[in-house]
Amino acid sequence: MTLTHFAQYDPVEIEPNQSELEDQETDSQTTHYEILVYPTDFTLEVLYNRWKANTLRLPDFQRQYVWTMSKASRLIESFLLGLPVPGIFLYRERDTEHQLVIDGQQRLLSAFFYMSGEFVNGREFKLTKNIRENWRGLAYADLEEEDQLRIADSVLRATVVRQLNPRDNTSIFHIFERLNTTGTPLSAQEIRNCLYSGKFNDMLKDMNEHCESWRAILGASEPSPRQRDVELALRMLALWRKSDEYKEPMKEFLNGMMDSHRNRPEEFLRGFRDVFERTCDLIVDNLGERPFHVKSGLNAAVFDSVSVAFAKNSSRIPEDVRDRYERLKVDSGFEKATSSATTHTETVRKRLAVAENVLFGSGAE
Repeated sequence: MTLTHFAQYDPVEIEPNQSELEDQETDSQTTHYEILVYPTDFTLEVLYNRWKANTLRLPDFQRQYVWTMSKASRLIESFLLGLPVPGIFLYRERDTEHQLVIDGQQRLLSAFFYMSGEFVNGREFKLTKNIRENWRGLAYADLEEEDQLRIADSVLRATVVRQLNPRDNTSIFHIFERLNTTGTPLSAQEIRNCLYSGKFNDMLKDMNEHCESWRAILGASEPSPRQRDVELALRMLALWRKSDEYKEPMKEFLNGMMDSHRNRPEEFLRGFRDVFERTCDLIVDNLGERPFHVKSGLNAAVFDSVSVAFAKNSSRIPEDVRDRYERLKVDSGFEKATSSATTHTETVRKRLAVAENVLFGSGAE
């Protein structure tokens, strides 16, 4: 955990666009969910054992744990005193029956860290001086047996959510997004990082950090703390792979890409990475660094259309492609499709077609 995560400064400059901002606030207009919600009680011992077995998963993102040892100690004291503690929300996944914590990770991790004996950064977890004197300075292993049992047998009320229809897990993004209302809300890609952890997510993050030509396109050597650069890379790959299936909002389209490719085989994902890195190399070689900073920052719509065109035509780059790109930027239809309604279905399809035609159309061989 670093304080830079909470800073307003972001090395990745993306041009503000009202349509893109509105897309982040938009949900699919066609999806209606049938969801089963039921309460259940778990002891901390049961939850702790499930966490160790990885059948109870906590979201994987940078702000996963922010409590101090002093605050965590106050929670442990509440368990020891038998005081009520706010409940948690769990999402039961359809395929695995595993449960994902969508609210309450701070409380759960505090309890788990204490029961394991180890706080963040490998520090030994001993109760701090802001609690009752008879427990101060004690690790879980130092407690009297009855106090250990009192913690292990402490009950947390869980609200369990299970999606019945459609027969997938798409509602989890929206549930997590709506529960994520305290402090600084997570960005859409930070939420995807929480909910769609797996090989595809790992590849995106590693590729984002280590592809030199990609960092040159962004004009930023350091990754975005809000994962805006990861989302751009995902957007390019999603439109390259499934542009004919695109339907607004963009947020939903990218969620589907993350979910469906979550644990694809290594060889399959290697092909994705090769396409992305080769495309970035070609763009920098032919258009130079920061080619999509058309006005105040990187224009996401110009980037996605041009990068997809390069990816689809990587074996036949015309000698005058830089001149073609300059003509593309002032094309009235393309300019409109990259400045307004940029996530609308027809707008996305139009700019993809215009970019490929101008850059790689007649005479490209």
